[in-house]
Amino acid sequence: MPSVTHEALVELFKNRPTLAAEMLHDALGHPVPAFTEARVDASDLTEIVPSNRRPM
Repeated sequence: MPSVTHEALVELFKNRPTLAAEMLHDALGHPVPAFTEARVDASDLTEIVPSNRRPM
């Protein structure tokens, strides 16, 4: 189950899609490539029948 911190970060990026580019700019110290649009698309990854995942 996602934590409150996780959900807060999701909301931040949903409400301000350019935040990722801004954070990369701040972290790298130089501009990221120019872009004309930042958007949030559907991110629902709900699985009705959960997959069985195991390490090999």
